[in-house]
Amino acid sequence: MNFSSNNLRSYLSITLTLALFASCDSPKQEQPKEIEPATEQPMVEEESAPTVDSEAVVKSVDELRNSIEEQIKDIEPTTLITTSARPRIAQKWSKIHYYALDGQIIRMKTYPHPGISKRTEEFYLNNDQLVLATIEDMGDVERGKDKSEIDKMYYYKDGSFVSESNNSTEPEYSIKKSEAEELMQECMEYLDLYPGGNE
Repeated sequence: MNFSSNNLRSYLSITLTLALFASCDSPKQEQPKEIEPATEQPMVEEESAPTVDSEAVVKSVDELRNSIEEQIKDIEPTTLITTSARPRIAQKWSKIHYYALDGQIIRMKTYPHPGISKRTEEFYLNNDQLVLATIEDMGDVERGKDKSEIDKMYYYKDGSFVSESNNSTEPEYSIKKSEAEELMQECMEYLDLYPGGNE
């Protein structure tokens, strides 16, 4: 066979390509796998979160709320006009009332702008910890309502949401826990705005 250099290159190229394809399709021998000896792993006991008796928390917080309402009857609240607050707060609320006893805030109540809404939020605290947040759709008037007259109540213990009581006729579209967490965050923001400072 007489090959020109171009033909030789083509022939070698085709041959090498075929050899490459043939080697790719051939079954490979698998290397035997080494079996690792089993090692004994120590059993780790998972610490389960302590269970919270939500009924006991609700009962305790309801008693505390009644006590706070009694205590603040003769207390003049410190008022924050929200015009100097962050825009989100200033748009939502016209003022916030703070009730303090022995230098600690025990209750806060937010008031809407007149003519826009009558919805209020109240926050009850014990040792600087939020224990109860309430929402009242017509809350701009009476203080110390019976529990059955309050639209929504969110109970907390040790910085965590525990339970909800909902007497509202408004349909629920949101996840309850997220509203409870939002109220907790708002409470902390309002505490930071307290015009009485650290008494």
